[in-house]
Amino acid sequence: MRRAAIAALAVFTLASYARADSGAYLGESARAVSLADAIVARPGDTSAIYFNPAGIADLERPTLSLYGHLGNRQVRFARSGELGASSRRVISGYGVSLVARLPGPEWLERVRIGGSVHLPGTNVIRVIAPVRSDVPIEPYYGGRTDRTAVTVALGVELPYGLRLGASLSVTANLVAPTSVGFDASRGEDVDDGVIIAQDRDLTLTPSFVLGARWQAIPELAFGLVWRQGGATRASGTFDIRAGSIEVLDEYRFYDLLAPEEVALGVCVTPIPALSLSLDLTWGRWSDYRTIHEELPDPLFSDVVDVRAGAEWRAHESLRVRLGYGFLPSPVPEQVASHNFVDSHRHELALGLGLDLEPLAEVPVTIDLALRFHAQHRQRATKDPARLGDATPDTLGQTIDNLGYPGFRSRGSVAQVALAVTVRLDGAPSAPSEDDVSEETSEEDAGETDEETSDEDASELPQVEGDAP
Repeated sequence: MRRAAIAALAVFTLASYARADSGAYLGESARAVSLADAIVARPGDTSAIYFNPAGIADLERPTLSLYGHLGNRQVRFARSGELGASSRRVISGYGVSLVARLPGPEWLERVRIGGSVHLPGTNVIRVIAPVRSDVPIEPYYGGRTDRTAVTVALGVELPYGLRLGASLSVTANLVAPTSVGFDASRGEDVDDGVIIAQDRDLTLTPSFVLGARWQAIPELAFGLVWRQGGATRASGTFDIRAGSIEVLDEYRFYDLLAPEEVALGVCVTPIPALSLSLDLTWGRWSDYRTIHEELPDPLFSDVVDVRAGAEWRAHESLRVRLGYGFLPSPVPEQVASHNFVDSHRHELALGLGLDLEPLAEVPVTIDLALRFHAQHRQRATKDPARLGDATPDTLGQTIDNLGYPGFRSRGSVAQVALAVTVRLDGAPSAPSEDDVSEETSEEDAGETDEETSDEDASELPQVEGDAP
């Protein structure tokens, strides 16, 4: 009873904030979106700060990216024998990221530093605690669609095509001590006498990402990354004092937003105009905890996501991209008291990238992407033996679980993403070492020919006298 009261109060007093997340879902660049996030082994852009920070070592010029996304999340939930209802939610967010090389000697210029900030379109932090533990909850999307992330990254370019990188993200947690009192002299209505006071403070929890990328040969690259994951916590004290009524309790809400992950990627360039990438990402969903930091019943399973992307260079200024992902659900069949809404999903993505520099000598790239998640239909049948008795003081078993005797659900996410990338030096990319070598060879050859001609001319025998 006490927990229900605390949760109910938390819904009203904390809902004006937004979850914080150290992950990048719905906060990545439009290029990453269009490739279904299959970019661990690809040469990096600024969004590599999270996906694989080793990729930022590929950026030769100081680069600034501005990005935003807008989407719609739709879920349909229905108990067995009922029509059910659909819910829709608009998803939006925006951010900025910057990567630059360190100035100084040649060995120091091999180091890149980067930073990014992503904010949801509405609030900075939001914590919603359901009053009942059997309320339908989406563990996969949850806080990923309401994410605040501040990240710094370091990438190092090493010999033999090897790049290493690390990044640090901070996740905001909310501490909100709450006190409730009553003053009968306030107002004419009883409700006017209720006094609620709440302090709000933010604490930051770090999470790390370590990555490597190896460009073995120009046509083949590998990537490996470990992501620590992150969670949001809301905690505080709950103090009620009204006449002879005194209640002092503590509350703590937990929301796993991104599990620990290990991703392995490969990128192949069979022809100069086409590159293909494949990522396998293992997620430790078996560590999932409920809002009250309790183990779910039954336990979640670890999963491996499969993502693939293709990029075709249609023109020196135009890139066409496609992506696909199969994302298995970590949620087992819901036979007990919890009602987690989730199922296997297919991710389809496409996008375009337009580089204005070859066309108009403007160092700007514009990327546009569309992404759609289609979920399988989820079906659940409850086991009465694993459900609690709502009225233990009466004969028989009374079940009031919101998912009993079973339920079905289905959902989808549609998203559009836009990114504008600016190379801040305003100059074309520096020529490659091979180009420089060829130019140097040609210049040396030209100078040698000229010198030889002059020398040869000076060594020719001189004929005295007038020319005929």
